[in-house]
Amino acid sequence: RWTFVGNIRRARALERIFSNQAFAHARWTRMWTRRLGTELFTQLQFDEFIALRMRLLAGGYIRAVPLRTKHITLAIGTGYMPEYELFDTEVVGQAYRNPRLNHRWSNYLMISGNVNPTLQFQFTSYVQPRFDRFSDVHMLHSLIASLDVIEHVALTVTAEVQADLEPPPTIEPVDVRILPGLSMKW
Repeated sequence: RWTFVGNIRRARALERIFSNQAFAHARWTRMWTRRLGTELFTQLQFDEFIALRMRLLAGGYIRAVPLRTKHITLAIGTGYMPEYELFDTEVVGQAYRNPRLNHRWSNYLMISGNVNPTLQFQFTSYVQPRFDRFSDVHMLHSLIASLDVIEHVALTVTAEVQADLEPPPTIEPVDVRILPGLSMKW
């Protein structure tokens, strides 16, 4: 199965840009048995708010699905991920090691389900320590909920907590985002 997710956000209020980012992620999943499979993925990201000019990564997981019922699925994965990062030196400073090629141990936990036929959710948690420096950890915890309001239209909310335990010098280690939305399904 193939999955592709992408978005571009640029938001301004009173002549001040407070969001300027782009994100693209592609994933191929091949389940070899009902409970065990592999995944390959790649991602490209830009985020002016955290001075990230580019993050390019790729990798692979061993994926396990220890729980799958009519209403809930639990999946876990672990694997290797090389990550290339380029930061804006005007923001993070010339002394920051830039660009960077990191090798990370990438792990995830995903719980998804439907409370009833109109309310769906997915919680995903990624924890990615660097192999050569385990204290340098990237984390992403994301909760997405969707409520169908009429046929083909749903209200959504996404809550994300991103953490970089060793960020560039001028960047905060934790970023929290809550994004309401409207989705169309066809």
